[in-house]
Formats: sequence, structure tokens, C-alpha cells
Amino acid sequence: MADYDVVVVGAGNAALAAAVSAREQGAGRVAVLEKAPRELRGGNTHYSGGLLRFAYDRSEDLLPLVPDVEQQVPGFLAGVEPYPPKRFHADLERVTEGRSDPELAEILIDRSYDTVRWMVRQGIAMEIILNQPRGIAYQVFDDKVTGLLEGRYKTGRPATADSLAALVEQLPVDRARCLETLRAYNAAVAPGAFDPTIRDGLATTGLALPKSNWAQRLDTPPYTAWPVTGGITFTFGGVRVDAAAQVQSTSWTPIPGLYACGEMVGGLFHGNYPGGTGLMSGAVFGRLAGAHAAGA
Repeated sequence: MADYDVVVVGAGNAALAAAVSAREQGAGRVAVLEKAPRELRGGNTHYSGGLLRFAYDRSEDLLPLVPDVEQQVPGFLAGVEPYPPKRFHADLERVTEGRSDPELAEILIDRSYDTVRWMVRQGIAMEIILNQPRGIAYQVFDDKVTGLLEGRYKTGRPATADSLAALVEQLPVDRARCLETLRAYNAAVAPGAFDPTIRDGLATTGLALPKSNWAQRLDTPPYTAWPVTGGITFTFGGVRVDAAAQVQSTSWTPIPGLYACGEMVGGLFHGNYPGGTGLMSGAVFGRLAGAHAAGA
């Protein structure tokens, strides 16, 4: 590969941002290596919804990204709230429980808007999604287990009530069928000892869709219903990089010629991440990595 100025491993969002940035900053020959077949290229970006979270101070700041939005959706900008850097930072701190690397977080947030504008200049079209299918289900718990829920539940807001009937009334579902389903579940729970630390075999009987472990009756108010949906996520661990996206050695010194971006970057996310920050991080640090690799 000595004939190339920059070699990029992968062909997802972060990798292609790095490749384009390297060429933009003067790299004469850039190679992009991807082992997946053409129809599966792109890593996790291939499966993502294309959501980008970025900071902006005024709704008018969206116009360079979607210049025709007011013609397509009259009054759109009036209904959009600003998302300033402080709010972005607060969301990142909240969902990572304060464990996000402060230097990397600052780079991500401060460069997010400029990077999105850079992506538009590269020919990437931004869309405003107005009719996204809800695709939402509801997980129902009673007070016996709320203390066992993992930390990411703190990022949502559940419906709460003192009876299952009152809880169901708050949900945008077929309420009669939902309540019937909850009552059928309660009737199907078999006796046994609940143990959340193992697969305890506490199961339902007679249901078309059985619950094989940890089945307890919903009988202790207050009851909560959490909106949930399916999603694609990624590993949070990775190598340490500096402000130039250069990989650091175990002695905390930069490794010459080696840069990382996308899911290879460690320290930014812990436990959870705000939706849209994965692709945004990939673009921000990909752009940095490519630019600095070109100048190395």
C-alpha cells in the first residue's frame, strides 16, 4: 500500500468521511478497503436510520441543510426549537451518566453543525421526516421490579397509574385488547420463586407467546408503561484518540500515521448514547482523521 497517501479501513459513514476529507486536504491517492460484498457495504451505517444529532442556535440555521423546507412544509421553522450546544452537552451527560470524555464530547458538539454543513457540500441530501411509522411497543412493569430496571430507562418517560386499567387508558393502543392481554398474562403466571440473577424458570402457561423466565403477576401498584422500539446499536469501547483523531499508545503518546474514527473511538459513550450521536461522531472524527492523515 506504499503507493497510497492514506489508507482507510472500512466503508461506513466515518470511513468515507475520512476518505473525502483526506482528498480535500491534499492527499493524492486514497484507498478505501471494505471486505463486505457491495450489497452489504457500509458497516453499521448500512443498517442505521440516517439520524444526525447536531447543535444549532436558531431554527434558521437549518436552512443551509434543507433550503426548500418552507416550500415543502410551510411554517416548519416556526415549529422547530433551537438545540444549542449546552442542551446537546446536557443530553450527552445525562444518558452516559457523566462518563463521556470531556475533550471528545466538546469536539463532537462544537464541530457537529459545521460537519453537517460540510456533508451537505459533499452532496449528501438531508431529509425532514414527517410521517415516520411509530413502530412503538410498551413494556409494562409493576412496583416490584422498577428498582431492577437498567439505567437506560432513565432516559425515557413512562406512563404511570395505580391500576392497569388506568394505565392502559393513557396509551395510544387498542385499549380493550391491551387490557385483555395483561389480564390473560396475569392468569397464566405459574407459582414459583422469582430470581432476577438467573434464568429462574418462572414461566407462563397456556399463552401463544410464552414468557419463559421471570414471569410475575402485575399486581403491585404503581404500574408503569415504557415506550420502546427496536434499534441498531454498536459497541462503546475503542481506542483512545486525541483532538486530531490520532490513536494514542499505552504510554499516552500519538502513534505516527494511525488515526481512528467511528465505532473505533473509545471514551465518548458509556451505557447509552443520545440518538443520532453515533453517525454524528463518525462524521466529525472521520473528517478530522482524514484531514490530519493527509497532512501527516
